[in-house]
Amino acid sequence: MKLTTRINVSADYLFTRLVDVLLYDILRQTNRALTLNDLEGFEYQTDYGTERVVTRISNVQPGRGYRIDMRDSQGRIKFIERLKLRALRPDQVEVQLCKATPATWYNPVRWGQELLYRHNLKKMLRTFEYGY
Repeated sequence: MKLTTRINVSADYLFTRLVDVLLYDILRQTNRALTLNDLEGFEYQTDYGTERVVTRISNVQPGRGYRIDMRDSQGRIKFIERLKLRALRPDQVEVQLCKATPATWYNPVRWGQELLYRHNLKKMLRTFEYGY
């Protein structure tokens, strides 16, 4: 799945808000309060559907994006999510989110989940825009 959209906020502001969401998830799962500087290479366990997975954060580039890998207990990739931000103007950013799974297959339930994910992500981005 690939989502590209533009919103009227600065790239730094949006990156900060998205990292805040990530840091909150880490705090909830691990009871550890981290900072942006602690994220590169950080791994933690979280729930993904009905199973426990290891989430690893990498390629953290302040104001530009990051990458998240989720692996199951056998080390197989569940999905990879890459966020890229590109400043178009001081108050406008292009957001590109790519979410890949190792295998794609015809599954109407999966398609529905992806549509819901896209909808919720766009809604969250618009919320950040309204709060800017």
